Amino acid sequence: MSKSLDAKIIIFGRLERMNANKGGFFMPWWKNPKRSKFGKWLDRNGVNQKDFAKDSNVSRATVSKLCNDRNYVPSANVLKKVMKLARTIDKSKKTDDFFNI
Repeated sequence: MSKSLDAKIIIFGRLERMNANKGGFFMPWWKNPKRSKFGKWLDRNGVNQKDFAKDSNVSRATVSKLCNDRNYVPSANVLKKVMKLARTIDKSKKTDDFFNI
């Protein structure tokens, strides 16, 4: 392991402890409890938001909203693009599996 990587891990650990001592806490993005069903599904399948956005021809900002905002309802056009790509990963997925429409 390189020294720079060790330093980043040590610094990360110190930041986490430092924030916890102040009464707050540090939560990495991959442990976000407010992640939407769609976001959790992407995480479980090891799909990067950036790659999903590129492959589905949807903006990165929209994919971020889909992953992090449980109440976000995409437009019909976005929904069609997202579900088309989602079904290439898992053919059994339906719109209702991700969104409350």
